[in-house]
Amino acid sequence: MLAQWIDFYNNERLHGALLYLTPEDYFAGRKEARLAERREKLHTADTKRKAYWLSQQRA
Repeated sequence: MLAQWIDFYNNERLHGALLYLTPEDYFAGRKEARLAERREKLHTADTKRKAYWLSQQRA
C-alpha cells in the first residue's frame, strides 16, 4: 500500500511547487518539454475556442 502511494506521489500527482509537474518529470529533466507541451495544448484550445465562437457569430 505504501509503495503504491509513493509511486502515485512521484509519478502521477501534480505538485504546485513544481509548476504542476510530477516530481519524476521535474527531476528527470523533462520540465521544459512538459511545459512546452502544456503551452501548445493551451494555444490549440484557445485557437479552437476562438474559431468556434467566430463561426457561431456568422451563423
